[in-house]
Amino acid sequence: ALLSANDTRLSMGRDLKKNQIQNFFSERIGDIEVLSRSKDLAGLIEDLIHVHNELEVKATDPYPVQNPLASEKIKRHETFFQGYMKDYGYYDVFVICAKHGHVMYSGAKESDYGANLSSGPLKESGLAQAYKEALKNGRPTFVDMKPYAPSKDAPAMFLATPVKVDGEVKAVLAFQLSDEAISKVMNYREGYGKTQEDYLVGPDKLMRSD
Repeated sequence: ALLSANDTRLSMGRDLKKNQIQNFFSERIGDIEVLSRSKDLAGLIEDLIHVHNELEVKATDPYPVQNPLASEKIKRHETFFQGYMKDYGYYDVFVICAKHGHVMYSGAKESDYGANLSSGPLKESGLAQAYKEALKNGRPTFVDMKPYAPSKDAPAMFLATPVKVDGEVKAVLAFQLSDEAISKVMNYREGYGKTQEDYLVGPDKLMRSD
């Protein structure tokens, strides 16, 4: 009877965490879909592409984020996007050139800012994978958690979606999610006994929660 009761409790805990994790991902998809259709993002993309064309950035070059023209154009959008990152709890928000893979905008301004995801050192990274798969799928796409070099090899998961401006896919919007949000769900212990703990493990046998 004790074994049966514990088995039932374990199954209930699993199903509860599963629903919470699924809801978490559903909410993130909702976030990125709403932002991808916003006038704020469309305005940023238009300014970034203007810089791209004005400076004649080549397909294999990095994006010139330190150029005065780029800095001027990006500065006018910073208040909104920095506020978005803070309010919604994202580690980073990226705007990537759909045609060439340039990281034209990054909220966190790490070493991936301005990187070329098609030909640069990050072309095999999780961010590059998210960028490519989102374009291929034509919809919001998750890339599973793994160490990400620009964030000091901290575990990072990415969600990306294509963005249309005037009916044409001009950019890819991407979110970087840390393991903190998932760990917060997994570490919630209301109603647990003293020794009960939950772990989330991926198909690669690596932890997804801290």
